[in-house]
Amino acid sequence: MKLLLLGAVTKAQGLRGELGVLPFHEASPLWKVGSELVLVPPGVLSDEESRQSDTVEVAAGRTVRLQQVRPAGKGRLVIALAGVGDREAAEALRGGVLGVVPEALGEPDEDEYFYYEVPGWRVEDGAGELIGTIVRALPGQTELFEVRPASGGESFYIPVIRDIVTRIDRAGRRVVIEVVEGLLP
Repeated sequence: MKLLLLGAVTKAQGLRGELGVLPFHEASPLWKVGSELVLVPPGVLSDEESRQSDTVEVAAGRTVRLQQVRPAGKGRLVIALAGVGDREAAEALRGGVLGVVPEALGEPDEDEYFYYEVPGWRVEDGAGELIGTIVRALPGQTELFEVRPASGGESFYIPVIRDIVTRIDRAGRRVVIEVVEGLLP
């Protein structure tokens, strides 16, 4: 099954089965009580696979429901899952990952996108000239697209703001940008 990774289980927290989680997208609306996620047990994914915030193919995973979510500082969360009631059960999940099947996300609004879908999209100027290809989307106060230039060379970053990204074309797998001085290498 294809799975969008949301976070890594880092440790057991307390005695009642709570889990410390390193979320890949802390602001995701899926980090709320009642969300159904897929728990991939420890050892199914390599360390590298389990630390990315993208999609992976997994053969094993079980559906779990979030019963509690609270911030723990330093960009981490403490969560409780239905069916995980003590520290021993929580310890057994250390090194596992939480995710969601992309189809469960629904469709984004117009001019929106999911981070996992933009790698490989074309970046064009207003005249349709190819500038490069998106390598990945980076979250932050201002989201960024890492772009590999069509002409070769080092990747560069484009801030995802309305003054620069003028169109997001999901069907065409491209974004159109307004080229401003200093934006391109």
